[in-house]
Parts: sequence; C-alpha cells; structure tokens
Amino acid sequence: MVSQIQRQNSASEKVKHQAVMIFIYQVSVSTGND
Repeated sequence: MVSQIQRQNSASEKVKHQAVMIFIYQVSVSTGND
C-alpha cells in the first residue's frame, strides 16, 4: 500500500516537472521572439 502511494506520488511529480519545463520553454520562446 505504501509503495503504491509512493509510486503514484513520483509519477505526479514527473508530470508536474514536465509541465513546468514546458511552461518555462514557452515563456522563453515568446519573450525571445518579441
């Protein structure tokens, strides 16, 4: 049970990290083109 919760937690952390990286990339691209 505990390991299952940890696995779900790490998966959501990866998704959060990807979303942040995509957001930073989009912001840097939009400001760079301006």
